[in-house]
Amino acid sequence: MRNLIAANWGHDAALCFWNDVTKTFHTIEIEKLEGIKHYRGHYRKDEELEILKRCAKIAEEEFGIPNDYHCIIRGNVLNDIKMNQIETSTGRITDNIIMNDMMLDPDNINAVFNTKHIDVTYRHHEAHAWNGFAPSGFDKAIILTMDGGGNDGFTHLFTAENPDRPLTSRTKLHGVRAHGRDYTQACLWSLWSIMQSTDCGLDVAGKAMGASSYGNTESDAFSTAQKLYLRSTTTWENFSPGRMLYERHYNQTLKDGTNSKTNFIRAFSPSPELYNPYKLFVDETDWQTECDLARGIQDAFVKDALAWFVGILNQQNINLDDYDRNVVFSGGSALNVLFNDVLQKELNINLFVPPNPADQGIPYGMLVQWMVANEMKYSREETTYSGQKIQDLDELSHYIESYGGKRATVTEIASILKDDKIIGLVQGGMEVGARALGNRSILADPKGEDKKDKVNVVKRREAYRPFAPVCRLEDAETYFDSIRYDNLSYMNFAIKTREEHIDKLRAVTHVDNTARVQTVTKQQNTILYDLLTEFNGVLLNTSFNVKGSPILNTLKEAFYMLDETTLDHLVVVDDNQSIWIF
Repeated sequence: MRNLIAANWGHDAALCFWNDVTKTFHTIEIEKLEGIKHYRGHYRKDEELEILKRCAKIAEEEFGIPNDYHCIIRGNVLNDIKMNQIETSTGRITDNIIMNDMMLDPDNINAVFNTKHIDVTYRHHEAHAWNGFAPSGFDKAIILTMDGGGNDGFTHLFTAENPDRPLTSRTKLHGVRAHGRDYTQACLWSLWSIMQSTDCGLDVAGKAMGASSYGNTESDAFSTAQKLYLRSTTTWENFSPGRMLYERHYNQTLKDGTNSKTNFIRAFSPSPELYNPYKLFVDETDWQTECDLARGIQDAFVKDALAWFVGILNQQNINLDDYDRNVVFSGGSALNVLFNDVLQKELNINLFVPPNPADQGIPYGMLVQWMVANEMKYSREETTYSGQKIQDLDELSHYIESYGGKRATVTEIASILKDDKIIGLVQGGMEVGARALGNRSILADPKGEDKKDKVNVVKRREAYRPFAPVCRLEDAETYFDSIRYDNLSYMNFAIKTREEHIDKLRAVTHVDNTARVQTVTKQQNTILYDLLTEFNGVLLNTSFNVKGSPILNTLKEAFYMLDETTLDHLVVVDDNQSIWIF
């Protein structure tokens, strides 16, 4: 038996398991287990043992994996330290592996999991690449990875000729453009109001992307932001003053283990002479200027990243047609839905982005990489709902009694939505990644000018941020305009809403008339598909949480939102697929 486990213990810490009996992958994202967004394991050694014990229990009781693992593969993300042929008491670290000192404690690993040995066999971006390529369904593809930084740089290109063979790297280990880091840092340096509303610096890029659609391309702020982005592309050896401040205070925030914005705000306060060499800070109420800045950064990123991708293809003499125009995009930057749509349209490619392209997907990528290297067969089925179940589902009977819960049908739930009510839906295994895909979702009818505002009140988040529509795959072309529709399952593309449907889909259509569409099939999510069939149209779908918190993972959290927010109803599906409404 070869049950396997892999872990990323940086930001967005996660574990991925391989059950060798059922031949299935299962992922536990620690932020959803602990309720701490972007959970970082590096500086919480006192918590690590208890978290690992919880994960081992879930793996054994819920995933059916005996506590007997052939190999544990550990991940890392920061501060490179090169090690060569280092022997440890717990296992062998292979030749020329780049590691760091911020890793899981080997003693904790062996105290919790019955392991034979520990191997570290991966590079960060190669794990990103496998996380995208393995579930893509492509037999061959070009793979682009891009993020804020890993143990092997920031932007990489791979080619895959066979899903059972190692990838071919087409870029050097270091010395590639830091597109993802540059985007984030440019946002941190210039978007004061957005930074103030951010509980963790990792969220600023996503918020800036939403704000950018309101930006004016004719403004001075837009032009200045483009220059800022280009200035941020200096090399690591040539830090600007702003970058040094960013690095210092960002790392201090990590060491404090607070996951707070305190040090960022201290670093980037409105004291231009001391903290902000670009003097771009604006009054926090001046949202238009902030949106113009965000638009400038977004447009510069799209232009720069696209040019790099085309340039490296030409440099390496890589012909898209030789790979059936199949491209996989992974890494944190693949969450940029605006860039994704430009990329596929400009190059006319078959673009696949996984549901969890950021660091939550690293452990899955590591496992696949290791399995391929060791000639182990692995499943290429999608792992969208491979997370843990609601952790206190056994207390459902208590809530049924306390809240007067009633059994309901899909037809009845659809009727409630047609009656303009907002519901929270909890069912099955947790979605992987940062976006709810129907198992931990808030759902509503997207019609009505004020519906977006109403849902934002429920979630307690900023008014400028867009919501996503969900529809059946066969209905997508009716409402939305895209060059492809078979890659829209994970809300990874911002495509245009058809003009004739904009008014009735206003709550899920952004100010630029784009929509971050999710399509669903009956095989992917039966209850959500049936609900859409009964509703006969498109639903607003957003993650079941409030601003600053990860997607919820307990009934206690769900009922808290029912009690303390303006959510109208809670719908829970039990282990027998019975639907309960509260």
